[in-house]
Amino acid sequence: MVMAKRFAGYWRYDELEDHYRDTISEAYRVLKPGGVLVFKCQDIIHNHKMHCTHANVIFWAEIEGFRLADLFVLPAKHRLPSPNRAGTQKHARIFHSYFLVFERGRKKPSNAKLSGPEGAQRP
Repeated sequence: MVMAKRFAGYWRYDELEDHYRDTISEAYRVLKPGGVLVFKCQDIIHNHKMHCTHANVIFWAEIEGFRLADLFVLPAKHRLPSPNRAGTQKHARIFHSYFLVFERGRKKPSNAKLSGPEGAQRP
């Protein structure tokens, strides 16, 4: 119970998306041109649907005015696959995280379209 109060989570995937978009916007605001943002994220399965969070983060960052400079995939060292106790497995297990390295551009793109990966649009 103490850990749950200290480290909050998200009940819906759109809450996570909003948090990530707001974080990217704030990072663009405070960084100088050429500044670097390192963003850690992980693809997830939520409500039996695969969400390629890293692809959405790249899309949102590029709309904001960042350029993807590098990408690192970090496999989990101490997590071993376990059998699916709930029934038939429908998705691959996710045992890695992404470190996305972005560089802030000089100015935001003026013709950025808010379309892209599924779920990537901002309401």
